[in-house]
Amino acid sequence: MLAKRHTYELYRKNNQASNDWGEVISEKQPLKTIVGGTPHLAVVGLNEDKYSTKVYGLRVVVDEVLETTEKDLYISNGVNEWRVTQIIPYETFFNRTMLFLDDKS
Repeated sequence: MLAKRHTYELYRKNNQASNDWGEVISEKQPLKTIVGGTPHLAVVGLNEDKYSTKVYGLRVVVDEVLETTEKDLYISNGVNEWRVTQIIPYETFFNRTMLFLDDKS
């Protein structure tokens, strides 16, 4: 049985518009609605200099294969918004996609 599924909106931000004062306004360009699990903390990198330190970030697995070459992608659950930093095919018995998210937004 699958864990509780969440609905997300995958979109791209377009920063080409501006208001009357010349400030840049981000406009959403929705790409598709996807269903996936809950974002959770995962090790996304390892910095090895004088000391080894792990770099943590958010990871979410979505229930379909995303084949996109778009840049500046964002994902939102209606409350929170995250920037997608990496898209990796997650080939198990079910074909899915793993998204690594920037949790600093």
